[in-house]
Order: sequence, then C-alpha cells, then structure tokens
Amino acid sequence: MIERSVYFPGLNGIRFLAAYMVLVDHMEQLKEVFGLRSLWSHRHSVRLGSHGVTIFFVLSGFLITYLLLHEKGMTERVSLKDFYMRRVLRIWPLYFLLTFLAFFCIPHFSALAIPGQSEALGQRFWLKFAMFVCFLPNLAFAVFPGVPYANVLWSVGVEEQFYLVWPLIVGYVRRLVPVLIGIVLAFLLVRTALRLALRFAEVEDARASLKVLVTLVERTRIGCMAIGGFGACLVFFQKERLLAAIYSPGAQGLAAAVLAFSLLEPVRIPGYGLVESEVFSAAVCILILNVSCNPRSWLKLENRPLRFLGKISYGVYCFHLLAVVCVIKCLPPPSDQFPSQVLWNLAAYALATLLTLVMASISFYAWERPFLRQKARFTHFASGEDARL
Repeated sequence: MIERSVYFPGLNGIRFLAAYMVLVDHMEQLKEVFGLRSLWSHRHSVRLGSHGVTIFFVLSGFLITYLLLHEKGMTERVSLKDFYMRRVLRIWPLYFLLTFLAFFCIPHFSALAIPGQSEALGQRFWLKFAMFVCFLPNLAFAVFPGVPYANVLWSVGVEEQFYLVWPLIVGYVRRLVPVLIGIVLAFLLVRTALRLALRFAEVEDARASLKVLVTLVERTRIGCMAIGGFGACLVFFQKERLLAAIYSPGAQGLAAAVLAFSLLEPVRIPGYGLVESEVFSAAVCILILNVSCNPRSWLKLENRPLRFLGKISYGVYCFHLLAVVCVIKCLPPPSDQFPSQVLWNLAAYALATLLTLVMASISFYAWERPFLRQKARFTHFASGEDARL
C-alpha cells in the first residue's frame, strides 16, 4: 500500500553536515589565499569539500528517485509539469539571487575582493553570466576562471541538469535498477577513458581540451546520483534481504571505514582513485539508508536542532563563502605562536559558523519560504523532505 506522506528521519542532519564540510574546506582554502596558515594540507582540505558535495548528490539521487517512484505508485504517472515547478520553486530563487549578487553587487565592494579570483571576473563576463543563467555554471567553472562567491553554484547546476532528465527515466523506464547500474558503469568508463587520454596526450591543444572535459565530467557525478537512486529502489520496492544486509552492524562498520579512509586517505592504494567516487557514494548510500530507515542505526541524526539546520542548509551552502571572507578580513591575523593560532581558529570558525547561520536563516525566512509555500499547489502527497541541500 502506498503511504499518503513521505518523511525520512535524519536526512536533514546529513544535509547540514555535508554543507558544513564544504564550509570547512573553503575556510582552509581561503586562509591560504589570504596568507594565513592552514590547519592541514591543501590536498585534504579539497577532499573534504569535494566529498561533502558528493554526499549532496547521493542524497538528491535517493530522495528524488524515491519521491518520483512514490508519485508513480500513487497516480500511475509522473507529472513532469508538477515536478519541474517544485524544483523551480525550491532552487531558482536562491540560485538567481546569489548569481545576481556575485556578478553585479559584491564586485563593487573592494573589501570583499578575493586575491587571484576577483581580478578575473571581467574576463568573458557576459558569456559566464549567460552560462549561469542557463544553469551551466559547471561548464563555466571548467572553461573560465571562477566567479567569486558564485563558484559553489556549479553543483546546483549539475543537479538542475539531473532534474531535467531524471523524471523521464523514472517515469517511463519499466526496469529502473538495470538502467541505474548502466548509468554508473557508463559514467565510470567515460571518466576513466578521459583521464587516460589526458595522461597520454602530447599535443598541447588536445591536452587543454581534455582538461576541460575531465573537469566537466568529474564534476557532473551523475553516477553518484544513480547510486542514491539505487538505494531508493531498495527501500521503495522493499528488497528485504538486501536491506537486512545493509542494516547489519558489519555493513555499517564497513561504510564508516570507507568514509573515513576516503576523507583522510592515510595510505595510497594504486588504482583506487579510478573508482573512489563510486565507492564513496556507495558508502554514503549505506549511511543514508541506515540513518533514515534502520531503527538500529549506529548514527542518530534526528533531532530538532539538526532538522532546523538541514532546513536552512541551502542558504548555508550558498552564503558561507561570504561569511568566511568577512571573518578572515575582520579578525586580526594571529601570530606564529601556538596559543595564538589555536585561539584565532576557534574564534574564526565560531564567528564564520554563526554569521553563516544568520545569513542562511534570513535567506530562508525572508526569501525562500514564500516560494516554498507555493509548492503545495504542485504536490500530490505530503513530504517532510526536500531534495536540495
């Protein structure tokens, strides 16, 4: 029997933790940009943020697939118009607000300039702006220098591209699981082939073109979303044996070990980088299924504070760069002495977190919520979750 409402506990907590991973990543990168000492190597900082975005993608794949399957089960069809209107009301207001601010407002405040980035904003300005307007920020990111404060929107663009085709796949494909597996394998093969081609390319023009393609494909990560969709199929179609294995202590421990290894990478395993995104996504999917569906999950993320933080996490993701730069510029730089470094970092993270939460809360209640209230007109059942951040 199809339930009239959908709610997965704990996913708001995962959503906020992923957003905060990106904040920490950018805090450490921007400290180096402004001549401050990072807490760890740049390599690990980048991995933390990249994996945080991967968590978003797997979570989106899981939720969107499940909600589409649920609608299809209730009404025997997927309404493309209603689906796209729900996504427009959720994504577009904040996406276009940040795009407008980053292109036309923030550049007029010299105090917010980011060395090495703000100077390049004028290069191919209108072409980059057109790419953002057309939800191709990932392409702009791969081809041109980044847009300060709007760089984070590349992942939103990827999700919008995902939303464009996913309801067609779920709505009209009868055997969804083989298609999802095929998408993961095809994406893995294409990415691997491009990496190998780049490695052995000798002509400089060919290398430049391949670098753009590799960057674009690696940031698309449709395979991560397909893995999340596979998890949704297990839950929706009640594959009890597979779910029992996923809910076991051994599977939870293995997923935790994979997540920790991917984030820290204490040793290098030859060839692991070729499949790391898929392995990490599979571990995230196991985490999502346990947190949201397994009463005996080791990790409990369902409480009122995390529900609130997850609700505003889209704003956290979009505005944290502005908060981090403000804090770095306003705090007096620390000395090289150990106590000064510790106190400065404690103060910087506390202030950046607080300012980000304030900005995200204002964004949610003053800007996003009026649009979100219109979603009920295009919804066929009650849902306590939203797929984006």
